Amino acid sequence: MADDTSKKPLLVVKDLQVSFDTASGEVQAVRGVSFHVSPGETLALVGESGSGKSVTAQTIMRLNPEPPARIKAGSVMLDGVEVTKADDKTMQDLRGKTVGMVFQDPMTAMNPTMRVGRQIDEVVLEHNKIANSEAWERAVRIIDAVRIPNAADRARQYPSQFSGGMRQRGVIGISIANVPKLLIADEPTTALDVTIQAQIIDLLLSIQKEERMAMIFITHDLGVTAQVAHRIAVMYAGRIVEQGDAHTIYHHPVHPYTKGLLKSVPKPGQDRSVDLYAIEGAPPNLIDPPKGCAFSPRCEKCMRICKELQPPATDLGHGHVCSCWLLDPRAKAVADAVGAGAGTSSEEGGAR
Repeated sequence: MADDTSKKPLLVVKDLQVSFDTASGEVQAVRGVSFHVSPGETLALVGESGSGKSVTAQTIMRLNPEPPARIKAGSVMLDGVEVTKADDKTMQDLRGKTVGMVFQDPMTAMNPTMRVGRQIDEVVLEHNKIANSEAWERAVRIIDAVRIPNAADRARQYPSQFSGGMRQRGVIGISIANVPKLLIADEPTTALDVTIQAQIIDLLLSIQKEERMAMIFITHDLGVTAQVAHRIAVMYAGRIVEQGDAHTIYHHPVHPYTKGLLKSVPKPGQDRSVDLYAIEGAPPNLIDPPKGCAFSPRCEKCMRICKELQPPATDLGHGHVCSCWLLDPRAKAVADAVGAGAGTSSEEGGAR
């Protein structure tokens, strides 16, 4: 059988660890993250603010200022290039051409003193040896492609003359100007109203399908995730605690944190007089993270071992992986919390 290159990951992240050196101490923002993304696939990184989603994404593009950021360990292999060891020239070539990023706040992502068309054609000229006039024409076509009306006129306007939704479309235009293989969307709909959110998501999905881009979609909104993701990785306190395909994560979640996030999402037709579920407590301080499971102080099913040792990753089959001591065979007293079928732990350890 012929080798199916479409199944080969475009991006492979292994045991990534990133810290920030601050006056208060070392902030361990990312503490051993591993995942992969293949061409045409969307991976959603989900979790509360401060879980390490954006730091992980920005490390892929080496956008975290170094110092204070420091890549302590791990590998980020992007289209055959080891990003963690790449020099500035290599990263400059990768950014915009191999990987593009849609930022959360379009007003700060765009230069307020430059016309929108100029900001797009600047990216085109950076990676293509073409005339300025041709780059400008391409910029106008891109503005039209991201569904901004009157593209030729809009290209000559400044970001302040655009609405919020139009500015976000402009940021998307900048990020896809050179048709990158990987698109990172960092909470691209957070600052937009619901109607515009749907339009931006539809635009991203249509671009991805047409160009067969891989996409990492970062969000804390599980309602949005359901519309975009093939696979989901749930992050907490700098680690991925559970990951699997979207159907499995939504319908058969295992980790108590994943379950809590899903219970926090309002359901269609839900009685408005009933309070939404909220996970008690707050994420830990990553200057001094817990030595065991970081979620243990907030977990209703916490056992003694959860506070003492980091749970190993357990392979539940079909790409579903979870790090939770409830999956250990010796945790039968609380096995009802996760259902039948615990899988096989990737490391030794046990409940006490």
